[in-house]
Amino acid sequence: DRLQDDGTAAGGSRHTHKLPVVAIDGPAASGKSTLARRIAAHLNFPCLDTGLLYRATALRLHRKGLNIPEYDKEVKEGAGEDKFAEEASALSLEELDDAELTSDLVGELASIVSAYPKVRRALESYQRNFCAQ
Repeated sequence: DRLQDDGTAAGGSRHTHKLPVVAIDGPAASGKSTLARRIAAHLNFPCLDTGLLYRATALRLHRKGLNIPEYDKEVKEGAGEDKFAEEASALSLEELDDAELTSDLVGELASIVSAYPKVRRALESYQRNFCAQ
């Protein structure tokens, strides 16, 4: 967001984070996470891998027995995406350390989950809260 003179973003939200936020974007498997961790360590900043948020949401759903590909079909038929967003809203930082997050299955499931606007909004809120701490 572009800041105005009064410290608010163009959309009116106030940025309250104590440290600058560094965002790194690029194609999959290009070293974004490695670079982010190195920069964060060098600057003594906290580091949040946002890609892991989608993976953790998918893993939560999978572990609860939800067949994400089947549920995805129901959602596309109008059943709603709230279940995906509820799990995204309930994530904890500890869940981002799970070794299973890097599995191919979780990656495939995350690509389904990440397509939903309600999930993206829930995780955007999570990211803003992380930055405000």
